[in-house]
Amino acid sequence: MDRILFIHQKIREATESKHLALPNCSSLASELECNPKTVQRDIDFMRERLRLPMEFDPVSKGFIYTGSVSDFPLLQISTKEIFSLIVAKKVLAQYKGTPFEAPLHSVFSKMGASLTGVVSMSWADLDQALSFHSIGASLMEIEVFQQVCQATAEQRELEFDYRKIDSTKFERRRVKPYHVANINSQWYLFCLDMDKDQERTFVLSRMRSPKASSTRFTSPKNFSVEQRLKNSFGVFSGDKPQTVRIRFDRFAATLVRERSWHPKPQFQELSGGELEMEMQLGSLNEIEGWILSWGAHATVLAPAELKKRIAKAAASIRDKYR
Repeated sequence: MDRILFIHQKIREATESKHLALPNCSSLASELECNPKTVQRDIDFMRERLRLPMEFDPVSKGFIYTGSVSDFPLLQISTKEIFSLIVAKKVLAQYKGTPFEAPLHSVFSKMGASLTGVVSMSWADLDQALSFHSIGASLMEIEVFQQVCQATAEQRELEFDYRKIDSTKFERRRVKPYHVANINSQWYLFCLDMDKDQERTFVLSRMRSPKASSTRFTSPKNFSVEQRLKNSFGVFSGDKPQTVRIRFDRFAATLVRERSWHPKPQFQELSGGELEMEMQLGSLNEIEGWILSWGAHATVLAPAELKKRIAKAAASIRDKYR
């Protein structure tokens, strides 16, 4: 795109001036320090894909614009599409104050600048109209994120130091990275632990010193992050799904209906505005904390193990405040 913008600027300047010689592939290639064939391919792209009114003048032996080119058409998108883009930008605002803030701000500013004159509603107006506020955004070094993502995309074996949640020491891990996912504002790496020969999930914020090797691998065809998470309430999964049933009182029922909590929940409306929610979960670890967050507004109906967990946690909390 740098070359194309350079070519565009040179042709426009020569078109608008009566004294400058029209640029051709050879002169442009000399200034860009590349092959004339590369410039020719760029010009073909500008004419055929960007539909710029560009012609070769056989008399002057150079390229000229035969029509007005006020805004360079890098992004021709509708107001609806730019509105969706603004929403995406605001979702990423949860990384304000993290190493991601500067590069994210830079890329969206560049996109906004290239849209001047394309949409009827200004970027600045849209930017001021929406905001997102979230807590618990993942904190990590951007270098760790880049190294892990690049190794995953290139399918290269990866090594890193990792600290378990209940440990103060780091251990060296060797993995084949399959997929990176953001789940509930936390970044996870789904991979094959080469030392233990089993699929594992690692939190990127607990990693340090990642290093991709030159050894490549091929991800298994049967790996699917959607399949791994289909019976999870977050990132934890299991081989034997359990039926979880929760009853919410009238107050909580309204809030539960308003958001998506699980890929395939089943709801049953009860008398008095109460609501019963049923899910298939492979692990009870994450749902336990979520139920406790509702306090007395939620009651576990099944399974029995989850009822015992909630009762034990509630008793422990009560004892702490006596």
